[in-house]
Amino acid sequence: MHDDEKVEKYVKEAKTQSIQVLPPSINESFGKFTVSNKHQIRFGLLAVKGVGKQAYEEIIKSRQKGKFKDLFDFCKKVDLKVMNQTIIENLIMAGAFDETRKHRAQLLAAVMPAIEQGELFSDMDEQLNWSDELFDMDIEYPEVEPFPIIEQLKLEKEALGFVISPHPLSYIRRTLRRYGYQSIRDVSDLKLKSVVQLVGHLERMKQVRTKRGEQMAFLTLQDEFSEIDAVLFPKLHREVHRELKEGQFVKVKGRKDQRNGENQIILDAIEPFDINQVPKTNAAKIYIKIDSEDEVGQLEQIKAISQKYTGTTPVVIYSPARKRTYQLSEGYDLVESQELLNELENIFSPENVKVKRTE
Repeated sequence: MHDDEKVEKYVKEAKTQSIQVLPPSINESFGKFTVSNKHQIRFGLLAVKGVGKQAYEEIIKSRQKGKFKDLFDFCKKVDLKVMNQTIIENLIMAGAFDETRKHRAQLLAAVMPAIEQGELFSDMDEQLNWSDELFDMDIEYPEVEPFPIIEQLKLEKEALGFVISPHPLSYIRRTLRRYGYQSIRDVSDLKLKSVVQLVGHLERMKQVRTKRGEQMAFLTLQDEFSEIDAVLFPKLHREVHRELKEGQFVKVKGRKDQRNGENQIILDAIEPFDINQVPKTNAAKIYIKIDSEDEVGQLEQIKAISQKYTGTTPVVIYSPARKRTYQLSEGYDLVESQELLNELENIFSPENVKVKRTE
């Protein structure tokens, strides 16, 4: 297995254990993975493409003068003979400068101005006090639009070999499941000709003509788990092709098929989909300690409550007798409100109902 594949496997495993994998950081990372706390691990700088031992050691040495305040401060402190433009750009694309509160497109556009300013100081005395107000020069970042999130994830993959930032669909996955949408990963478990209904990012769209001269298209859809090809036959193509373009999110309905041993979807319907209209999963979770002797009955009570207080907050159950903790499916997700908490506390008692934030 390639090193990138190994690391990606470890990252996915960490996420299944509820361990947050933080991006590399110019101020917090060391060479390899480090443990930030029991719920977080931090990516190492040596995982970034182009960052070798010499560049890594230069970053560690330079930040001993004080944490890097921003990209311009970074370029003032490091040896730019060691830290070239490509390395700095890869660090930005990997997320190592995210803590400076500038978006990545803006940071990339500022690399050359930052390097040029840094070179002005390169021949100055090493004992110079960089905190001196004389050298707190005005910093201007170019006014550029942020990258579309999918483009940013692609650049991150270029810099790291894989993606650690959350895919936009991961924030709404539980809500999509509640509405009956599958993930691309779910398609593998379906029988041929089964109905497929999912939301995905339209990565590629290849227009072709049939032998009769009619237009059709082959699409590639992507979500946070995988990719799948889809076929848009002429009749549906005539109806929808003007609405479709690469880079947008779409919702599709069709049937599972296979071509050359690979899964694909024969489309019956497709239309643009605004993911911003779907409520994101709450960063909190509601923990309920239940009486194991009536576990089924109490789960039915929670289900009934979820019909009244449908929301985006996952519910986690703790059964002390069985010493088991488990998260309920998205069909039990609740709205986080005081009214709901009062009702849960009336049923399970206040000490058995807690809200905990995961980030």
